[in-house]
Amino acid sequence: MLHRELRTVTLLAALVSLISCGNGAGEPVAAATGAAPAPIDAKIVPPMEIGMNLSPAGPFFPAPMTANLIAAHGSLWLVGNNGWDFESKLIKRDAGGHPVDMAKGTQIIVAVRPEIRDSHYRDVDCSLSPGWSVQAMFSARKNGGDEKFRIVSAGQPKIPGDYGVKLLLTAKENGASLLQADCREQGVAPDATIDPDAISDARPFKVIRFMDWMATNEGEPRTWADRSKPTDFNQTTGKGIAVEYMVDLANRVQADPWFTMPMNADDAYYRNFAIYVRDHLAPERKAYVELSNEVWNTIFKAAQEATAKGMAAYPGEKDSKANDYYYADRVRAVMAIWSEVFAGRKDRLVRVISSQAVWPERAENILGHKETWRSGDMYATAPYFGSNGFDINTQDPKARIEALFAKGPQAVDDQINFALRAKAIAARYGLRFGTYEGGPGYSSESPEMQEQLNRLNRDPRIYDLYSLFLKRWAERVGGLYMAYNSVGEFGQYGAWGHKEFRDATPAESPKWRALTDFIASHPSAGNAAR
Repeated sequence: MLHRELRTVTLLAALVSLISCGNGAGEPVAAATGAAPAPIDAKIVPPMEIGMNLSPAGPFFPAPMTANLIAAHGSLWLVGNNGWDFESKLIKRDAGGHPVDMAKGTQIIVAVRPEIRDSHYRDVDCSLSPGWSVQAMFSARKNGGDEKFRIVSAGQPKIPGDYGVKLLLTAKENGASLLQADCREQGVAPDATIDPDAISDARPFKVIRFMDWMATNEGEPRTWADRSKPTDFNQTTGKGIAVEYMVDLANRVQADPWFTMPMNADDAYYRNFAIYVRDHLAPERKAYVELSNEVWNTIFKAAQEATAKGMAAYPGEKDSKANDYYYADRVRAVMAIWSEVFAGRKDRLVRVISSQAVWPERAENILGHKETWRSGDMYATAPYFGSNGFDINTQDPKARIEALFAKGPQAVDDQINFALRAKAIAARYGLRFGTYEGGPGYSSESPEMQEQLNRLNRDPRIYDLYSLFLKRWAERVGGLYMAYNSVGEFGQYGAWGHKEFRDATPAESPKWRALTDFIASHPSAGNAAR
């Protein structure tokens, strides 16, 4: 995950010193055509609430979100003379993505779960459409027939090059279709929709953000007619997971959902999505809605397009300001639709406007542009404390980790101070302040350095440092803090998961333990109070 907020604290501090709006306390609000905003006292520290960004979904992530593992992980490969063709266009599909009308002898591979640790495999019960011969691949074995069988992988030896649990399907006759494809861990009810562990992971938190579930960063155009539906073969095709699943989970765990609307959708998508949420989310729940994710961050396709369109719409502006202006224009348009749908019940709607934590000028660009502040209820940033490791001048990995922990409290304070500046700006526009992500941000684009930082993120001392951050946030900033993310295996792209594996123990998960221990000692911050 190269898209996290933190890059290098020293570089960011230098940047802010050049472009910062000070502490924001005395800057004038951009000229408005209507009534001025009613400022909020930024010195007030509201009670802290804790939410969680749910873990990424897809064939290469360890945490399924649906009870049906094929819906959660089920990418397809076509087997041919030249090997495996991932998501081949030669696989004929129906409107829901199910393989249909396949010729006799055609072989396809279906992903059931990604590669994970041996001890974290669980046996899986499957039910498939007739017309296929089925073989379990790699270290798993299959017990049963071709239509109903069990995949046994727990305790099996893991061979080199193992790519998780996959099924090799061979069409027995012409016209073979795979309209029924359901694999779920042993003991999961046949009618369960959400993975039970996904429910457990979401339960401690007051708000659950679905940015990764919605494939927000893909930036692909979407229409309501072509949206993901619960009956689709695979929920991870780049269109995001069906809204029905997300609302179902929020209702089950009694948490407020946070939806990140795609940047490039038609108005019917925004409107019908909002209508579904209004009509099916439990009446006591609030819906947080945000346009896209990190539109400032041009490693994402949506951000790149926003910059290009902004520069076309606002010639002569520098790329960052053009990006901000275009984002603001789209925020007003999308939030107008949600506000209309929730007319008369705006107490159930929280409209979020977000930007970069370490660049206060961008908040001014967005909120002040054509009174975009009127289209929001909360301004959010992503406070990641930490380092990319290169600010420690040593070749000794152990010494680097020791030095990073020694500098940890200062890294925490740096992010608290950035947050206070952002909070002051939000307050002048009459918006409350919160975060859309946050947490330990020890991340590097160097694979060798990242391996060292992964060890730091597993070190028991990260518990104390994270606990310090949470304590100081509660004392000095307050409001909604959204951690990123629930479950994610550490690797060359970062160590963002609060747990590396869904069933990791507390001892293996010091970041998760810091967060849940804080909730346990501050019950009103989490879902424990409900």
